This record gives sequence, structure tokens and C-alpha cells, in this order.
Amino acid sequence: MNLGRLPRNSQRRTGITLMEVLVSIGILAIGLTSAMSLIPAGKSEAGKALIYDRSATMAMNGLSDAITFGLTRPDSIVVSNAAAATIIFDPANVIPWDTSFSGTATVGRLKADGVLATGTATSLTPFGVEKLFAQSRDDVAYNRPTTEDGIPTNGFIDGIRGFEGRMTSVIALTGSGAAPITAGEFATLSVIMFHNRETSTPPLPASLSAAGLVTLVSALPAGRTLKSILRPGTVIFYEDAAINGLRFAQLAMAAVDTQVGNAFVTFAGRANTFPPPSPAIIYIFIDSCGLAEKTVALEGPSRYGQ
Repeated sequence: MNLGRLPRNSQRRTGITLMEVLVSIGILAIGLTSAMSLIPAGKSEAGKALIYDRSATMAMNGLSDAITFGLTRPDSIVVSNAAAATIIFDPANVIPWDTSFSGTATVGRLKADGVLATGTATSLTPFGVEKLFAQSRDDVAYNRPTTEDGIPTNGFIDGIRGFEGRMTSVIALTGSGAAPITAGEFATLSVIMFHNRETSTPPLPASLSAAGLVTLVSALPAGRTLKSILRPGTVIFYEDAAINGLRFAQLAMAAVDTQVGNAFVTFAGRANTFPPPSPAIIYIFIDSCGLAEKTVALEGPSRYGQ
């Protein structure tokens, strides 16, 4: 008997074969590739969540700012068309409200020389205070440090502490009665938030059916897709002939058919005014991401408002 040799089935293996190594590497590569593909998607979703969170917070802050700066006091506002029920405060001057929506919306400006000042203050030139409340306070512009160990310094635009402009807003005041809006009546104060707003692109017109089908009336802006424009959080508006003003709403969901070029949408809240009477022409605020509205009582003249 040969005691120095073990049976074949009792021999111990001293390693793994090349085929097993290749299979293991293949499995590991597939797993790592799948994991790596989740990182950009996760970063994108985290960025969207941050934008929506900031826009919601800033829209609510915008309501308070509008009241603080006097946008709910008719005697502190100058308008170009007193027959329109909606007054728009758009410091970026992106939309020609007075011509495109002359029957329902008009540009509003704060009086240059105070609420109770004597004389006529009819200038419609935007003032620095309007630019201030229309931009995010935590979106500050700064100058890069000149040395490696230096610290960044605040950036100033026209002598005023500047902002990057990533998060901006448009504020609208819509009266509940016949225009012009007057002190003592109730009005709807709306704050529309934008992220990286394209200042050369006006609202995009589209038709809206009773079933929630949105079909574009004009061509998409260059470099834009319907899916990037119609997304949850996008703000739209339409002209309400009953009040000669504008109604705003925010999309809760948008199912886009890229092949046909239309989408089915649902709205968040405002069931009493949205969807509008069908069929209707709506306008899509491109780059919008948030909306906050509040019913306010318009204030009368006060020395505390100067």
C-alpha cells in the first residue's frame, strides 16, 4: 500500500483557475458599473430636490417681502394700464406685459419718491429695491480671492450688493373686483419662482383641453425639449376674461409624449380656477419651479408706509 498518496477525491486544491478569475472579474465589473451609474442619477435628483426645496421656501418668503415693500398698497404703485386687474412686478423685464397681455396684465413699479410724497411719480423704470426682493438672499455674488490664501469678497453691482441670479421671482397682484384695484378690497398675491431663468425667452403658449392635454401652439425655443419645460413644479397661467386678470397654477404631474409632441398634465390645488374653461390658451413659464399664493387685504395710505 502506498501511504504517501491520497485518493484523487481527497486531494486539496491549492488555487483557482484562470476561468474562475475571469468570471469573478466580469461579475465585479458589472456590479461596479451599475453602482457607478447610480451616482450621476443620484446627484441629479439631489439637485432637483434642493431646487424645489429652496423655491418653496423662497416663494413663501417672497409673499412676506412683497407685503413689507409695499406691493399691497395701491397708493405706492404706479401702473401703465389701470384697466388690467393683474399688476406684474418683473424686475428682469423679460416679458412685454403691456403689449402681449394688455387687456389683463400691466407692469407695476414702486413710486420713486415714497408713498405719501407730493408730486407725480410716474416713472416705470425698475428700481434697486425691486431687484432686491426678486432675488435670493443666499445667492450672493462674490469676487474670487486674489491669492491662494485670500478670502472671497462681496461682489457689488451698481453700488449694491449683488446676487448671482440663479433663483429669481416674478410677483403678481390680482384684484378680485373691477379694475383698477383699490385699497380695502381683497386681492391674490402670487410669487412665481425661477431657477436659472432664461431672460430672452417669453412664456410659451399652448392649448389645454378639458382632459388635461397640452399641445404647443408655437415651436419650442432653441435647445429646449418639451420634457425639460413641462415638469412637476412648472408654473403656467391663463387670461381670465371674467376678471380681466391672470390666473396662475403649478403642475403636479406631466406625462410627456416626445414622439407626438404633447403632454397630459395635472395641477396642484386651485381646483376652483384650474383647469380653465376648455379649450383654453395657457402660457408656460419656462424655467419656473415654484409658486406661492395668498389672499391679502389691500392697504390704504399710511405714514408708516412711507
